[in-house]
Amino acid sequence: MLWTAFSVIYIMHTSDRRPQSLIALVPPLSYFVSHLFLLIRRRRIAEWSLWTLLLGVFVVSTLSRYDRISGIDYSRLQVKTDRAAEGKKVLVLTNDVSWYAGNSLATPFLDWKLAEPIFTELDYYENVIAINEGFNDRPDIIIDPDGRMDAVFDRIPRLRDMYREQESGQYVAVR
Repeated sequence: MLWTAFSVIYIMHTSDRRPQSLIALVPPLSYFVSHLFLLIRRRRIAEWSLWTLLLGVFVVSTLSRYDRISGIDYSRLQVKTDRAAEGKKVLVLTNDVSWYAGNSLATPFLDWKLAEPIFTELDYYENVIAINEGFNDRPDIIIDPDGRMDAVFDRIPRLRDMYREQESGQYVAVR
């Protein structure tokens, strides 16, 4: 009972609810379901109940996999990309990771949450040096929807000569 209570409290107070958050409920629920089946005196009813449960899980999983249940949408789990750039080395200065689908990472700046202070606090010499050394692995395309590269180009002028703005927020390497 305590495990069930703590699991429910955990799920209610978690910041992001995902299916993985429900894993805390598996041990107490399996305990209660097994005791429910053991409490059924007639073996035939217990077996029918178990088979109904197992087939129900299978049917719901199969129907949701083939989009027969409207409340379950697996399409949001896949990264959608309609980008023209394929097979390029990219640097993405935003949380949009769909640019990495079909492309490869250039520079060590993958996670924007970690790289944002480096690109926004250019008054620190260490940040400018980190960006300069990161560009030893030169990206073919820089995705910058918020215009942070202009300040970087001001601090590292050789990078301005290496890239030209193709579209708003996209810089392409000059060969």
